[in-house]
Amino acid sequence: MRRISLPCLLLPAALLPLMACSSASGQEQGEKPKVTKEVTEETVQEEREKDNTTTPKRLGGDRLKGIKIKPKTPAPQVGPVRPPVTGPNVDPNAGHSPDDGHGHAPIAPAVSTLQGIGGVTIEGGNQIKDFGDLIQGDVRNHTFKAKSSGEDPLIISTLNKTCGCTRAEIKLVGEGGTLTNYQLGTPIAVGTDFIVDATLDTTGKSHRFKSDITLTTNDPRRGIGFSLTANVQPALSVNPRSLNLATMKSTDVKKGQVVLTSEAFGRFKVDIDPNIPLRDVKVELVPDSPDAEGKSDRWIAKFELGPNLPEGALNRAVRFVTDIEQPDKALPNGDPMYFDAILYVIANVQGPITVNPPHVSFGLLRPGQALTRRTTITVTDEDFVFPENPKATLKGYGVDFPYADDFEVQFNRIEGTKNVDLVVTLLGIDSMEGNGSFRGFIEVELGHPSKPTLDVGFSGVVRAGVGQPAGQ
Repeated sequence: MRRISLPCLLLPAALLPLMACSSASGQEQGEKPKVTKEVTEETVQEEREKDNTTTPKRLGGDRLKGIKIKPKTPAPQVGPVRPPVTGPNVDPNAGHSPDDGHGHAPIAPAVSTLQGIGGVTIEGGNQIKDFGDLIQGDVRNHTFKAKSSGEDPLIISTLNKTCGCTRAEIKLVGEGGTLTNYQLGTPIAVGTDFIVDATLDTTGKSHRFKSDITLTTNDPRRGIGFSLTANVQPALSVNPRSLNLATMKSTDVKKGQVVLTSEAFGRFKVDIDPNIPLRDVKVELVPDSPDAEGKSDRWIAKFELGPNLPEGALNRAVRFVTDIEQPDKALPNGDPMYFDAILYVIANVQGPITVNPPHVSFGLLRPGQALTRRTTITVTDEDFVFPENPKATLKGYGVDFPYADDFEVQFNRIEGTKNVDLVVTLLGIDSMEGNGSFRGFIEVELGHPSKPTLDVGFSGVVRAGVGQPAGQ
């Protein structure tokens, strides 16, 4: 076997003529002598094969030694994809066949959801249907007519609506005007007529209203839109639409009123839905100039709230039901449906004695840490005086509170008012079982006739390793 001599750093064959391999020239420049070794022709061939892949030279060094870069793959084809050419004289396997010795099988045509360049032409060019004046609850239908008019079959991938009050369907028009439901994503041959069958339900709508329908297609415009509009007259108008009585004491009595009218029907009767309990709200319906049947074109609903309302945010729904039937609508049992409207009565009710905040948090504490929290007790009852030394008891929710001796409770009167600051001091809890959290409430005995006690909640967590004292 013939042997040849190469430097220990094997180089691509194309670079060998360019390199000075003399160890003497390297030594003249102060370099260390290069060591050579003998290799076989097989080794040279292996090195040449390695040269078929390139190592990045831009970064240099040995960091990329052994890393190979694969040749780039051709970029995917961009642009419309034409459908395959077919016909009785066309060989589907032209160019390749199962027995041509190349190992190829018949190639099936590719499938794409948005192939080609489709087009949509709207009959009359009108994509908006204005139904004009409608009465709330009216249902109207309209058919938009269109044609597939692009270079390639039209494909509609999605149908979207801006409102649940709108229904829409796409149907293909066949010979003799027959209609077939269209399946999204399937091609519509060029020249084929189709329709968008749309329905608008104005239930719950009022005044000027618009609903949009959008088709996503392979038309260059992508989105093809249609709109349904109407001026909806409410069957029953309530003014104002909500009754806000703002802040009131639980001992107060507040009154208010709203006006009910029907622009669409004129005179009507109205009543309160008995299936919605009013709870603490009294309502009186008074007709303005009723006729012999008791119908009126204007009703006044008078409200009265209090006394002894529950503390906190009050929100009561009142449903007014007219004697006007909704056309083409019925209840599941077959009874007719009537036009109605809902009014919300809102108020912020303050009790004779309130606390703000109603809950205090000690946060995260280290064992033995002392900390103080405050909350303000407000007296709104002009005839009540906060007791000098009310009894305060620390309790748990459903269980005894085991750390009552680790707390102190004080009451400091706020000068010039009947209000009091409640001061809660944690003296320090050395250790706790479980996750270290505690939770309870302070029960303050007031002696008020409608509010004998007041509860103030508190909570916290004691955990070893806490750095800075919480709240300090």
